[in-house]
Amino acid sequence: MLQQILFHTPIYVWIILAGLIYRGYLSSKDREVAFAKLFFIPAIMPLLTVPDLALKFGHAVPALAIWASAAGVAALLTWQFSNANITRAPLAGQVLVRGSWLPLVAMMAVFLSKYALNVMLALVPHARHDVQFATALCALFGVFNGVFFGWIARDSTTYLQTRVTLPAAQTVS
Repeated sequence: MLQQILFHTPIYVWIILAGLIYRGYLSSKDREVAFAKLFFIPAIMPLLTVPDLALKFGHAVPALAIWASAAGVAALLTWQFSNANITRAPLAGQVLVRGSWLPLVAMMAVFLSKYALNVMLALVPHARHDVQFATALCALFGVFNGVFFGWIARDSTTYLQTRVTLPAAQTVS
């Protein structure tokens, strides 16, 4: 059965997985990037998640409300209890990002959860009408998105609180 599931998985899914692994590997290395680039994953995640949840679960549960509630709580907790992963770089608008395997773990958790959900719904299509199942999945993806939101909120707070101090201009008489 597992072989059939893997065989029937579209090629684009494996390409997405490879891209996520590559992006996660890059995140494991210290690097200097434009601060604005840190917003890419937190911005794209809800654009991929919310329409997918609405498509899969429709009106079985108020999917968006459950997702938003879970995302809000997870974002607040992550922002409150995580450490900043950045420091300002000498160039304006740039930050030094400490390498971490945590983004790879988070992206794999999202990918594997979405993959498992799609397999489950392919094998048991009526599960999409189970309110408890839909509620749990909407909450799970809300938590995932909220963690990404919390990380960017923590990094943004750090970025805004740190100032690059430049030597005062000297006047020539």
